[in-house]
Amino acid sequence: MKAFTGKHTCENCGETFDARLLHDIEDLEKRISPGEIVPSGQCPDCGTVCHIAKDKEAIDAMHVAIRDMDFAEQEDNFTI
Repeated sequence: MKAFTGKHTCENCGETFDARLLHDIEDLEKRISPGEIVPSGQCPDCGTVCHIAKDKEAIDAMHVAIRDMDFAEQEDNFTI
């Protein structure tokens, strides 16, 4: 069953695939830990799990925003 559409990236080889090319995940219960994001499929090239591809620019912007928030919080807590 394929519930996801769009692009998916392999955790191992880094290749990106269309959802229709992903394989069903073999032994899923052995390959994920509690609390881990469930993979979207298995890489057709190397067999490692794939996840929905993320927009790199959006992720980079989010990391910058989080860093800036952490820095601002540190300044607020700084006392002489």
